[in-house]
Amino acid sequence: MAEKLTMADIAELAGVTKSTVSRYFNGGSIKEETRKKIQNVVEENNYIPNSFARLKAKESNTVGVIVPTLNSKVTSRVVTSIGRYLRSQGYEALIKDSDHSPKLELENINRLFTQKVDGILFSAISLTEEHKQLLMNSLVPVVVLAQNFEEGITVTMDDYTAGKTIGVKTQGGKLWRQQFAFIIAAKTGY
Repeated sequence: MAEKLTMADIAELAGVTKSTVSRYFNGGSIKEETRKKIQNVVEENNYIPNSFARLKAKESNTVGVIVPTLNSKVTSRVVTSIGRYLRSQGYEALIKDSDHSPKLELENINRLFTQKVDGILFSAISLTEEHKQLLMNSLVPVVVLAQNFEEGITVTMDDYTAGKTIGVKTQGGKLWRQQFAFIIAAKTGY
């Protein structure tokens, strides 16, 4: 297996300084001629930057996603959709499972802070005062999912109003006079 290339190696091969290579990878200002030299070295050596080595960069292009569990159909579908959307926007999702533990939720939030994510999507089990204080003091945007968090950004669904809307006729806002049924097919072991 070939030895991994470092930013210092790229600088040496391109005939530039290590700080110039760093500016190249972090989208900083460099001359076009210098950019092409570095790009050629990167392409010739199939160099892929280590995202964890970029923690000093102002943007990590990573969004942390904290969910209560990963073994739920709903959660897996939501996480898949979030991942697809983030990738389409040039971001990566870093998924953290809290195993239904408020204590682990707090630890996951702090871990994501140290990993310098650009934002956090947080599906909370509940929001304790400790959660709220941590989120209000966050230096990165945090969107709380499925819980009311008046002090910050939140996305919730109003099940009551959604149910009522289903039951209201759109013409004139009168209740349906007809009956309707909601049928669920249960899985059986036989």
